[in-house]
Amino acid sequence: LLRDLHALDSGGKLTPTGRRMSRYPLHPRLARVLVRAPELGAAEEGCRAVALLSSGVRARSMNLLDELDAAPEPPAAQAAEHLRRMVRPSRKNTAAPNALERALLAGFPDRVARKRGEKQILLATGQSAELIAEGNGEFWIALDIEDRPERALPVVRLVSPIEPDWLVDELEERVTLEWDRTAERVDAVSALLYRQLVVDETRGARPDARRASELLAAKAVEAGVARFVEREVVDRLIARSAFAAAHGAVRRLTEADAEECLRALCAGCRSFAELKGAAAALPA
Repeated sequence: LLRDLHALDSGGKLTPTGRRMSRYPLHPRLARVLVRAPELGAAEEGCRAVALLSSGVRARSMNLLDELDAAPEPPAAQAAEHLRRMVRPSRKNTAAPNALERALLAGFPDRVARKRGEKQILLATGQSAELIAEGNGEFWIALDIEDRPERALPVVRLVSPIEPDWLVDELEERVTLEWDRTAERVDAVSALLYRQLVVDETRGARPDARRASELLAAKAVEAGVARFVEREVVDRLIARSAFAAAHGAVRRLTEADAEECLRALCAGCRSFAELKGAAAALPA
């Protein structure tokens, strides 16, 4: 987690950010928020948010931003004042757009989540969780997660909205192949991932030819040779090879040979329609 928060480098040594975090007697996540918020011009908002998250006060709203708009409970108000004395926020700084939400992202990078269904989310770790209430928006940071024995999934009690554009520097592209059952075609699926979370996905692109032909071949053999060539033609060819093998040095053909020929025909094709065209073009 400390490496994730940029508090430690790859060798385990304390970074300049880590040294600044160590000034605050807080959980590393919250210390990271308190370091990042003043850099974005949101020191005051950062103090109030960290105070709420560290005070143990149960939020009245699931959205942290809504909670901060309300009058704070006494423990959170006292904690915020204590943090202000430590941070000494400047009144001259102009906050960057969405400064607080971006500061929270710095402290909870592994808690990025995407909505899946009315009250479920999928976290960047690959884990699913359940929202305590329905919420608007698609991408969030899950700030408060609680495991409850009576629930199958962890419960998220507090979130902060984010925009997927903020994740662009950490996105990775993954291209996979999928079989479109309806179109009977191999498609490439290009996904942009933030850790294990799919942020954007594009389907239908033309895939790598070699990999597409391999997947097409597997699906074609599964469908059967008769799907692409008349069964009578295959049976007649196998029977002729059996007769020839009985009277000379000719190898007898089998159904496995027909499947191998079908696989060979898949080269350069990505759909059943293209494969049927390739089979129809064979000499009689």
